[in-house]
Amino acid sequence: AHVQGSNKIGKNPQESVVSYNFKVWDQNLNKEFENLYVCDSSIFPTSIGANPMQSIYTFAKLFAELLSK
Repeated sequence: AHVQGSNKIGKNPQESVVSYNFKVWDQNLNKEFENLYVCDSSIFPTSIGANPMQSIYTFAKLFAELLSK
């Protein structure tokens, strides 16, 4: 099981674990790892407290669209 907010999504590696491209940040090089993605409820900034299913479906759709480009 994973915890909401444990791999926070954000705009830079100082504030987050995952970029807006769903890629994991390389903290040492200050850029994204190639081909290392996270797309589940752990990327939420915090626990949302409600059933996260619709939000997870939305992230999955955005992720699939990103990969299909």
